[in-house]
Amino acid sequence: MAYLQRPAMIVNRHPFHYPTFCAEMALLMPCRHENARPRKKGVKPSGSVYYRLQCPDCGAALQPTQLPHDLVRDFVASGGIVVDWDEEAREEYDRLRRVHADAIKKKYVWDHEGWWSRYTDYLESEEWRIRRKRILERDGYLCCRCRKRPATQVHHLTYERTGHELDADLESVCVLCHDEIHERKGCK
Repeated sequence: MAYLQRPAMIVNRHPFHYPTFCAEMALLMPCRHENARPRKKGVKPSGSVYYRLQCPDCGAALQPTQLPHDLVRDFVASGGIVVDWDEEAREEYDRLRRVHADAIKKKYVWDHEGWWSRYTDYLESEEWRIRRKRILERDGYLCCRCRKRPATQVHHLTYERTGHELDADLESVCVLCHDEIHERKGCK
């Protein structure tokens, strides 16, 4: 925690501004997925078919998990036709998304190295100290992971809104659990 010993710096620019990113991405990839339909994604080892939601217009996969079978049954009962998953369209959608995301990050100087530099500055700011203290108090200074040890650190569950986090984006953790989280994610 050496950063607490340095003088605080006021962060006047967020390391990553999620609303700006989303607005820019909506301009570059305007499909609203209004025609999204259940598609047959594959067959499980048990032999049962599983479905996912995909936009036929752009290829986007719109749900990370399989669709409930009753939803697919209702779709078919209302006259819908389930076709096979279009993996090529999904891959092209993902490729375009990466290209556009990289362009947006470059435009706003949201590069990896620069981001970490700004993130470190943010962790040294008065704004972060206040937010950190509020989260530790909210969680009663008890680690949210092990529920045994005192929490001395605050962990980001997501970095999407870094600099303007929601309280739900943060949790109090002990040093051991925080190290374990980052080791598991390969972040150390």
